[in-house]
Amino acid sequence: MRYLLLFTLFLIPLLSDAQLRQVAAKIVNPGALYSSYDFEEDHGKLKPAIRVSGSSADVTRIITYSNETNWPAAMQQLDSRISNRANIQLYTVYKILHTSDYCILIVPAAENKHMPENMRPSQDIFFIMTLDGAAFEGNIPDAHAVESYDEDEEDEEGSGVTKIVAPGDLYSTFDLNNNASMRAIVVESGILTEEQFQVIVKLAHEKNWPSGISSLEKRIAVAEKMKEYTAYYIMHFGENEEYVLVWIPIDENVHMPVAMRPTDQEGFYFVLKSTAVEIGY
Repeated sequence: MRYLLLFTLFLIPLLSDAQLRQVAAKIVNPGALYSSYDFEEDHGKLKPAIRVSGSSADVTRIITYSNETNWPAAMQQLDSRISNRANIQLYTVYKILHTSDYCILIVPAAENKHMPENMRPSQDIFFIMTLDGAAFEGNIPDAHAVESYDEDEEDEEGSGVTKIVAPGDLYSTFDLNNNASMRAIVVESGILTEEQFQVIVKLAHEKNWPSGISSLEKRIAVAEKMKEYTAYYIMHFGENEEYVLVWIPIDENVHMPVAMRPTDQEGFYFVLKSTAVEIGY
């Protein structure tokens, strides 16, 4: 009986999540996001819709985690969300329900590890948007969505997956710390604290990369292999957006040779010429 109870306790949330994750979606208009939807007034009649598609427990969970106070740090203030409009579109999301005017998206923590640290949810959260904010099967708000969204396959650009095509255009000692463009985007805007920014600065330098790519000679020897890194787009920067910052996570690069695998739990970062990568390949 004890094992049956434990199995049931694990099965119930799994079934609930499977039921909620219905349709792959893509955020196309971050401005359509409600950060503190009024469930008391519930002018969109969302609570009844949630109960029909889920349960009372789902209502409580969605009310709690669709509020900005329970979102990642960079998503809790309007100014920060405005600064992160482009990054918000990189969230991996699923539509769990929609009405004639609104949709609710689930943002799974496990599928958003590619996001900047202060935008990564530590647990599943929810976004409530008007229908012009997201594209999903049966709802294509605008030309951009029609062009970039395909209901039959995952939208890799939406997940930030990036392919390194020119490892020779990698900057191994780029001075991120004193780059005015980078600082303006991530520090002065309040997206990252100075301490958080310094982690990126540290992990974007060759001395903190895996031993197999820690010098130019070693990188030349494994240049083709470097194209096999699983990488995620973080941002463009520079006066003309001529640079790109990508993240190489530890968990998704165990396929690489031992000497090329990330050793830091945070992975590491590359600064490359913007032409050296293909985003959403």
